[in-house]
Amino acid sequence: MDLVIFDCDGVLVDSEPLANRVLHRLLESAGLRLTLAEVTRAYIGRTQQGCIDLTQEKLGQPVPASFIAGWNALLYETSRKELQPVPGVVELLA
Repeated sequence: MDLVIFDCDGVLVDSEPLANRVLHRLLESAGLRLTLAEVTRAYIGRTQQGCIDLTQEKLGQPVPASFIAGWNALLYETSRKELQPVPGVVELLA
């Protein structure tokens, strides 16, 4: 075999819990009060635009113009600091 293709999220890393924590924090700052569990249930598996659409629906108004840029920046920063490989994947790839 010359090539193996991996789906990254959930196979090499699991970014979903981290992304949900970041989104939860941002939703609170935008005035949407949900628990982390509620955010996870409502937003899991959605595209970023799908998340924005749902947030605007729940808020009854558009999100602030800085919301997406702030979300991306915080998600990337948090991922750089906290994202870890799925247990055993480093050994598998070696």
